[in-house]
Amino acid sequence: MKKSILITLSLLVCMTHMSAQDSLLLENDGDMDVSNMLDLENPRSLYRCGINGSVIFNAFLCWGYGLDYFFTPNISAEINVGVLADRHMDHYYDIGFKYWFVNKNSRNRFSPFLGLAYQKHGFVFDGEIYDGVVVMDIDNYTMIKVPFGAGYFGKNGFFTSIQLSMGDLLSFRLAYLEAALKVGWRFK
Repeated sequence: MKKSILITLSLLVCMTHMSAQDSLLLENDGDMDVSNMLDLENPRSLYRCGINGSVIFNAFLCWGYGLDYFFTPNISAEINVGVLADRHMDHYYDIGFKYWFVNKNSRNRFSPFLGLAYQKHGFVFDGEIYDGVVVMDIDNYTMIKVPFGAGYFGKNGFFTSIQLSMGDLLSFRLAYLEAALKVGWRFK
């Protein structure tokens, strides 16, 4: 009886040790670190850098372009620039961070997020003529916004997201809401 318990425990220890190995011997490439294999299958780890185009509605219709990068599978940073689709030459830029709620080892392609961003709008209004010179009126507005939404990481780098952003115009203490649709491509 003691021998069979000892043999069973020895087999369990050997099986546990075998399944907890840190490297895998491959035929051509030598050793590969198994602990990072899950990161290779996670789309947020595999495709870290991305570019996108966006359509934004914030009482006006805007379009823009962006660049983002995943530092970890759960934390990304992004920079966006864009213009207003109106006769005023409105432009904006923002910089921010997002936290993605899916487990860092998840292979799920759908992921919700919450972020924080600093945004600056610039308005150039139609000028008036004074002594034959056109004078343009320029104004800037700064805001802090909190984007939340969900993104989908498709196969081979395709990416799309829908987000709502709630913000605060700092100079007026005015609440702000915008909706955005982003479509882009991610790179390894």
